[in-house]
Amino acid sequence: FYEYNEMAMQFGFITMFALAFPPAALLALGNNIFEFASDAHKVLRSTRRVRYEGAVGIKPWDSIFRFLQLFGVVTNVLLFLLVDADARALDARTGALGVFAVVVSAWALIFVISRLIPDVPAQVLKEIKKERWVAAELRKVLEQRKAAAPEREHVRPPSTRPKAPRMPSRRKPARSGHSSPSRSAGAAGAAEVQAAARSPQQ
Repeated sequence: FYEYNEMAMQFGFITMFALAFPPAALLALGNNIFEFASDAHKVLRSTRRVRYEGAVGIKPWDSIFRFLQLFGVVTNVLLFLLVDADARALDARTGALGVFAVVVSAWALIFVISRLIPDVPAQVLKEIKKERWVAAELRKVLEQRKAAAPEREHVRPPSTRPKAPRMPSRRKPARSGHSSPSRSAGAAGAAEVQAAARSPQQ
């Protein structure tokens, strides 16, 4: 905003008061060249890279510059009427008609020049058309993929994920029907003690 505001103020002073100080345009050109070099050095070498922000044009600044361009014609004609002695000698009606004729002629000349000199070069227009065509083709491809996506969801391919290996079981092995020798010996000893306890009673 501040950069465009500075340029708009400079352009307004030059166009509206060009008759008062004609070398102002040349001085402004030298100032802009020096400022362009200093800003380029600041952006490329002294500071970090600025964040990119896309824009279609410089509106509403374009409308402001065009208004200053047309209004500058009116102010310069009025300044000429105030400064020139012959113009001040004219009556009010003749002076008004002269101002109207000069302003309309200048506006017509500005309109013709703006039509003859395009705002965008032909090569840039060609590149813009190419980028738009590429963007349109990519949009078509993306739409086709989105249309084919629901059909792919119904047919799912078999899973190729490898199965995890099973860990060895930590359960104890089942015991067989035969008892161990120590257990059988203990059972026999208990039977003998019971038999010895019964024999005195008999």
